[in-house]
Amino acid sequence: NVRIDTGENLSNTWHYHPEIEIILLKRSQGTRIVGNSVETFKDNDLIIIGKNLPHAFLHEEKNIGKDNSPEAMMIHFYENFLGNEFLNLPEFREINTLLMKARLGLCVTEKGKEQLVPLVEKSFHASPIERIILLLEILKSLTASDSHRVLSNDGQHLQSRNNDKRFNGILDYTYSNYDEHINIVDVAKIANLTKESF
Repeated sequence: NVRIDTGENLSNTWHYHPEIEIILLKRSQGTRIVGNSVETFKDNDLIIIGKNLPHAFLHEEKNIGKDNSPEAMMIHFYENFLGNEFLNLPEFREINTLLMKARLGLCVTEKGKEQLVPLVEKSFHASPIERIILLLEILKSLTASDSHRVLSNDGQHLQSRNNDKRFNGILDYTYSNYDEHINIVDVAKIANLTKESF
């Protein structure tokens, strides 16, 4: 599955999903949260989010609605997109290892982007069978050790909290107000807690 999100369609929501996600941030700047990694991002960042890894992208809103409005290209696929046994084949051992590493999030290096960005962009104009071939090329390129770096050192640390309404309320408030002073009393109220309990 491929899609392009632009402007206000870009979500800042903390979430996770069973699909692996390749995200090319064509035009955007902001803060990226992947597992327990918090970093800034800029135009042409390329990120791989493994299955069930919590993540959010806090896009700067100053350009939304303008000609250079933020744009992100996304490819979603399941680990078993070629069937349940393909990752067990010896030929796919390196890709299997890569997908396990992706559960901590991967940021593609500048060297890796030279080869990978054109492949990702080409996927959006390809036929369905060509997309599968391109996805395999992308994954093969990512197996090179100098093509990426791992983002998080704990891919599961916040996943269990994703269904906690109180926790989600705190995250939503924080994401909506991260560029302003955040008062602990206000956040505690959202969680229905006293300041001391929070």
